[in-house]
Amino acid sequence: EFHCLKQHLRGERRLDEFHCLGNDERRELESADNLPLACTYALSSRVDAVRRASEDTQSASHLLWWQLESLLLELQDAIGDAEAIAGTPVPLSYSRHTSRLLSIWTLGSPIILVQSMPLLLVPPATALLSWMLLATEEIGHIIEEPFGIHDDRPKILPLQRYCDIVSRDLAEENRLVERAVAGKRGAAEVDEVADVGGLY
Repeated sequence: EFHCLKQHLRGERRLDEFHCLGNDERRELESADNLPLACTYALSSRVDAVRRASEDTQSASHLLWWQLESLLLELQDAIGDAEAIAGTPVPLSYSRHTSRLLSIWTLGSPIILVQSMPLLLVPPATALLSWMLLATEEIGHIIEEPFGIHDDRPKILPLQRYCDIVSRDLAEENRLVERAVAGKRGAAEVDEVADVGGLY
């Protein structure tokens, strides 16, 4: 899911990152316009199988389905929030106004500085002041797109690293769950053998 969202926000589309998908799921994602939402719906249909399995009973699986479904809704909200951030740029008039104001300020600053410092210090002071102000403006332009949609600007958020961390954490959690389930099965088998042994 996180790889889908990362690619969607950056305008990429590489399905080779999804190692755990089957061929049918990969074909469904290939035809989807919105990759993260398609992935969320696929997860929802898998989670729905838990609900269908426990439809007639009030079991723990029904509670598990309810919790998983609420987490998927939160995930859909996060997708919408990220799309809103990526799709709402700073208005062009604001950006132009800031650029013009900083240009006038940097061009006019030598006139002010000549009155307050020796003439030889005015060019380096003007250059330093201009660099600080124009660098701040450039940082503002970069922050407008934190997901790194354009290739000519640096990617502020290391989304690939975040995806890798989440993938590692999920793999570790799955491994621990599988170990716990295997341990419970082993304990249940030992109990069954002990019960059968007690009968003889």
